[in-house]
Amino acid sequence: MTHSETPVLSARSVVFSYDRTPALRGASVDIHPREIVAVGGPSGSGKSTLLLCLAGVLQPAAGSVVYRGDDLNATSHSHRSRPRRT
Repeated sequence: MTHSETPVLSARSVVFSYDRTPALRGASVDIHPREIVAVGGPSGSGKSTLLLCLAGVLQPAAGSVVYRGDDLNATSHSHRSRPRRT
């Protein structure tokens, strides 16, 4: 499916580890207006970690998460919580 609209939420090359255990190794996703998205995979594959990064709860070690044009990694914790409040 081709989208002409700008994504509401976009993640690029997101990397996150818990201590020395990698949870995400370069995850990328675009979520467009009115789009419904499901995240699936086996236990331990990083689903919850990806969702927490997209929601601004966790800050990735590398990559970017952009919500409505704002890079959540470059903002304060309170600003990163905006996607959860809206």
